[in-house]
Amino acid sequence: PHPQITRHNVQRKYTDLWVKQNPDKVKPNITSNALKRNLVWFSLFKAVPLPMRDSVYDDGGWWSSDNQTSDIMEFIDYYSALDFLPELTDFTGETNAFFSIVNDTTHSGQKLQPPEYEPAMEITNKKKSPVEKYRSVDGNIAMFKRLGEWIEYMKENGCYDNTRIIVVSDHGIGTDEGKELDFPAEWPMSYNPDHNHPLLFVKDFNAKGKLVINNDFMTNADVPAIAFKGIVENPVNPFTGKEIKDVPPEEKKASGIVITHNWRPGGNGLYTFKVPENDWYTIKGNLFDFNNWEKGIK
Repeated sequence: PHPQITRHNVQRKYTDLWVKQNPDKVKPNITSNALKRNLVWFSLFKAVPLPMRDSVYDDGGWWSSDNQTSDIMEFIDYYSALDFLPELTDFTGETNAFFSIVNDTTHSGQKLQPPEYEPAMEITNKKKSPVEKYRSVDGNIAMFKRLGEWIEYMKENGCYDNTRIIVVSDHGIGTDEGKELDFPAEWPMSYNPDHNHPLLFVKDFNAKGKLVINNDFMTNADVPAIAFKGIVENPVNPFTGKEIKDVPPEEKKASGIVITHNWRPGGNGLYTFKVPENDWYTIKGNLFDFNNWEKGIK
């Protein structure tokens, strides 16, 4: 119903091409070998009683002890789209446009080769990097490096200053590592608040200078207002009919942060969920100050 919107699926589309262009980084015939191996396990999967199938499936790993067959190809499904961003970008358009790019590179726990954090046959030099104690760091660094290379490509082609760039995630990592990096050691909550600390980077038109950290209360729901600012006058959400507006930090709060660990709570009906009252918090002001967290929906 929206003919002005053009879409392209780039995740998983360039995996085979990336493998062909990087034969020194991935084992040869990896997909073929993995399929042949997993067909045997799939046969076992179909033969065992239903309660045992989840164990055989092993989250898609099929009991493989070789990360090169169980994890790396899924990682490259996402990573290849980032790595090929310069090849997927041209500068011949003559009109203004909005581009939304979705990528799951950071969702992987794949181990990568420093200092460039690329896939490799054998991972070395891991202990030389001070960030290696953080389990999920590799995919995040890989994402930043590939985005950095793409941004440099935009600069070389005169398309950086006249572009507003927003990098946003859906949630924080939610591990003790993230809590250790961002929150005070004396944090009194048993719940890890880092899960509610997603990434939000904004580079505005013609922006210059060093990176600035802003601790005003924001959420990833602020992205539409940031994207429209100075471009669309009085923007309206086409699905709800409600105005999209920039809310000042002092007037903002997150009413109803869910801290339940059950990501699919039961309820009455397909789209109705039951969350215990003790699993709700309201947050306002600086996220990193526990005094700004209040139990319940206020």
